[in-house]
Amino acid sequence: MSTTTPITDLISAHRPGVLINNNGTVQLVGANGLLGIPDLATFNSWGFTFSHVVPANAADKDMSQTGVVAIRTPGQLNPTAVVGGTISVQQDPAFTATHFIANQSQVVLGQWTMKANGEDIKAQQLKITLNYTTTSGNPNQAEGFNNLALFVNGAQVGLTLSALYTSPCSANICSYTFGSSNLFNIPAGTTVTVAVKGDSSLINGTSVTAVRTDLVTPANTFQGATSQFLSPNTEQVYTGTTLSTVSATAALAKNAAYANQNVNSNTQKQKIGSYVIQASSVDGVRVSNLVVGFNGTTLPMTSLANVYVVTPDMPSGSTPVAPPTLNSGTNNFITNFTVPANQTVTVDVYADVGSVTGTASIVTTMMGQGNGVSSNQAVYLNSLGSSSGVAVAGQTITVGNSSLQSAAFNTGASPVPQFVIGGSQNQPAATYTFVASSFGGANITELGFTVTNSAITSVKVGGNTSPVVSGKVLITGLSLAVPVGNSGLDVPVTVNYASTGTNGVADATSLLTLAHIKYIAGGSTVTNGTAGWGDTTTGIIGTGILANPMYLAGTAPTVTIAGSGNVLVTGNPIIGSITITANAAGDLTLTHLPLSFTGSGGVTFNGNQVSVIDHATGNVAGVSTIITGIAPVILTSHNNISAGQSVTYDIEPTITVSGASQSMSMGLGDIADFSFTDVNGLGSPTLIGQIGGVSYIANYPTSQVSIHN
Repeated sequence: MSTTTPITDLISAHRPGVLINNNGTVQLVGANGLLGIPDLATFNSWGFTFSHVVPANAADKDMSQTGVVAIRTPGQLNPTAVVGGTISVQQDPAFTATHFIANQSQVVLGQWTMKANGEDIKAQQLKITLNYTTTSGNPNQAEGFNNLALFVNGAQVGLTLSALYTSPCSANICSYTFGSSNLFNIPAGTTVTVAVKGDSSLINGTSVTAVRTDLVTPANTFQGATSQFLSPNTEQVYTGTTLSTVSATAALAKNAAYANQNVNSNTQKQKIGSYVIQASSVDGVRVSNLVVGFNGTTLPMTSLANVYVVTPDMPSGSTPVAPPTLNSGTNNFITNFTVPANQTVTVDVYADVGSVTGTASIVTTMMGQGNGVSSNQAVYLNSLGSSSGVAVAGQTITVGNSSLQSAAFNTGASPVPQFVIGGSQNQPAATYTFVASSFGGANITELGFTVTNSAITSVKVGGNTSPVVSGKVLITGLSLAVPVGNSGLDVPVTVNYASTGTNGVADATSLLTLAHIKYIAGGSTVTNGTAGWGDTTTGIIGTGILANPMYLAGTAPTVTIAGSGNVLVTGNPIIGSITITANAAGDLTLTHLPLSFTGSGGVTFNGNQVSVIDHATGNVAGVSTIITGIAPVILTSHNNISAGQSVTYDIEPTITVSGASQSMSMGLGDIADFSFTDVNGLGSPTLIGQIGGVSYIANYPTSQVSIHN
């Protein structure tokens, strides 16, 4: 090493390897700064003499000290030919934690990266500083971290320390030292990850709200493997991330997906409560026990049996137990299932429900306890999520007895009153709607009907047919399931009609009445009926449920109306036409055809006369006088209509038309004035469209047709 080479550039520092006197301190000029010489032994080990030392110039003094020369070891190169390595430290960007769970094991408190530059670097010692934030005062002496340790690339280095808040902690700060001479090595050009881990220890009600872990590199604790240079010159502190403390918690609530229920008495394995447990986002919960109560229950506890819970660890249910004697008592269930962090689990309560008089309710409650998965911290499952919380109430389960609540004639699903043809088979007669209670369905096994005038020979329900005997028919062997609730069950009824005419019965009104029912509900058999059926109560049958009346005949007309499309003129214009069609079962004779007319102010009825003309022959079938717009035409000829055939009648009033924009309308009159003769009928075969206030001609036209000039 030459120390006498002159400096020709007076503004430049001395070259690496030159010993300088820097204000009384001997330093060695290195490639990246000045190197300190800690003692005379080190100075002598390199063969230095004070005659080699030259005064430092201004450029030398501007350089900072970057390391310390280590004592020379055998075979080590002269420091004038060595450039000392450096170490770079920074907080690991991959460390993104913001909190840790109280009493969690192996909490990662901080994480940094270290890179060796220029040569292999030996880390001889590191310090860790724990900085506590509290709501007041210092942490408790039982608080802090057990098993505090350093990890390099996932492997522990150095000893495991107890880091509870005891001496030498002060003012919420604790410092811990790892290593003394050879903690770990970092190969040149390599980056390692250094993490600090510990087992959290916090008491209940702790004042600690956060902890920040700082990494400290003491002076002269990193040593170059080749150069033996020591760094850093002074202690360096690398501030860590402040981690807030959080606790493992869980919320217990009534399951909103399971609504209040109405249930039938004497039901086994009935769900009587449903609850949801939700773990917090920071930690899962191991649930160790659940307590089921019955505080809101009005059902006698003797009507409950075999209480059990369904949980993830017992999907088929826990071992059933007897309920408490009083509704103030509880059942305790030992469990072992986990609710993962930020997840939910459903827990259901079941029991066998016995008999009840009238209605009563079951309201369960639930509370429980567990531990945090990571922290093992106690977790309370109740209204508050704390040791002071109370049980959570579940759904209201109302217990009652299933029955049929009502039976009614379904007008919309039943045929309207009409003429029915004697001898017709399997004809729709009525639809009845049966509604069960909200506690349970029912099964109808029998229905009984009464009929009038021998018009019906048999009745069919649910595929079963029974004959009419003495005006009554009983249909047995039914199995008509009426569902629980208001939807009900529609039961169609079909009938076979008696023949009319020769060897038949007379034309007459046919009445069908539901008069008896037998059903099974809740394990009991119930019968209701009118007098004469042997039932003790009328119940839902009342005085009987009457279907729409029908009129039995040998034939019946179909009536339609059509406009003529003519122009309104003075004379006998055809306003429109009426077509009568006889049912294919028999001939009929049209006897009365009621008509109605309206006209504008320029239309005058001449003699108030209207003629009904057989469209096919042009012959007059009947003539009538129009009185206040009504003409009850009596047909005297061309009024016999064969079975299945039609006759069209043109309607021609005698009128005078004065002025433009005049009009005249025509329609059918009152159905009660329409009549025909059932040619093959017996008894009183002349029938009118409305009998006893009931209209029997289905789809009798009520609209009018018009012409105008």
